[in-house]
Amino acid sequence: MSLPEMTQNVKTLIAASLQDLHTAIPGRVVRFYPGRCQADIMPYGKYKKPDGGYIDYPMIANVPVIFPQSAGQTATIAFPVRTDDECILIFSEQALDNWKTGSESNIDLQFDLVNAVAIIGLFSKSNPVIREAAGSNTLILDKDGTRITIGNGNVQIIGKTTVNGNVQINGDITVNGNMTISGTLTVGGININNHTHGGVESGAGNTGTPN
Repeated sequence: MSLPEMTQNVKTLIAASLQDLHTAIPGRVVRFYPGRCQADIMPYGKYKKPDGGYIDYPMIANVPVIFPQSAGQTATIAFPVRTDDECILIFSEQALDNWKTGSESNIDLQFDLVNAVAIIGLFSKSNPVIREAAGSNTLILDKDGTRITIGNGNVQIIGKTTVNGNVQINGDITVNGNMTISGTLTVGGININNHTHGGVESGAGNTGTPN
């Protein structure tokens, strides 16, 4: 066998071995299962068969979906996942059985399609909220126009706001619209809900400031 023939045979062998080795592929959500944080994902692209033809990738079922979590899952950023949301699929070099269920796997599935995990958020089209955040150098949390914008020393909240718990604000507050407070409003240590003024006489005069 000549050196060129040997070189070509090695290249062919390597190419054949790489056919079933997957690293990362864009995909779209077919169905999301929030109860177990998994999704059925349809990868984009096509798979090259040994005869040189191409077929669509099969749907991958029960793919774990990554959400930002830490502190024993007591700190979480969660968001809705819908059908046709796009994602990036990455493929583990080992079977995920032990990680998923604690069971051992004796099957060598290195970088196989069944070892996929999905990161939601890789979209082929631009997002106007991202363009706005980049242009204003701010952090924007937005859901259908209800948003929190953080940047340049300011925090802006657009939409109805419900607060359960304590909030401490250092700085000025500007409210454009109505404010409804269910509970006790204390200003400067004075309970405004039931604060009264003494020494008030009937007439056209005004009371003093709260004190």
